[in-house]
Amino acid sequence: MKTIRLFGLIMLTALVFSGCSKSDDDNSEKMRANAKGIYLYGPENKEIDLFLWINNDVVLFLSDQEEYLNLNDWNLDPYAYHPLTKETLYQIVCEEYGLTMEDLAQYKSYYKEDWPEIRMGERNLSKYKYIVNYYHDIILFNRTSSVNY
Repeated sequence: MKTIRLFGLIMLTALVFSGCSKSDDDNSEKMRANAKGIYLYGPENKEIDLFLWINNDVVLFLSDQEEYLNLNDWNLDPYAYHPLTKETLYQIVCEEYGLTMEDLAQYKSYYKEDWPEIRMGERNLSKYKYIVNYYHDIILFNRTSSVNY
């Protein structure tokens, strides 16, 4: 009788552990990028492609590779993004450089040469829908999936 109880206890324990563990084909923790965009890199201000992990309000993470990530393994700082408009672009550039919109208007005749982010944003207004200032990089992007993280 003790053998049967012991076997039953072992089976119950095995069922509990197997019910709580994830199966090998469960990819719920591996998340694919759900947005793609560009930012300026280096002194030559080359436009570099980026992949982003976002939700409806914020950018959570970005990478230069469209890899599968487990965002639960990272301590993420969310950055709010906005619809890309000229006004939003100018506001973000002003915030980044410590200017006012009046300062920017004062230099209207030559500000585009001073701020390559403005040139990039204006050139891509019809191509990208969103903008974010992420760790001092101005990034333009589009959602590629309706999945939220």
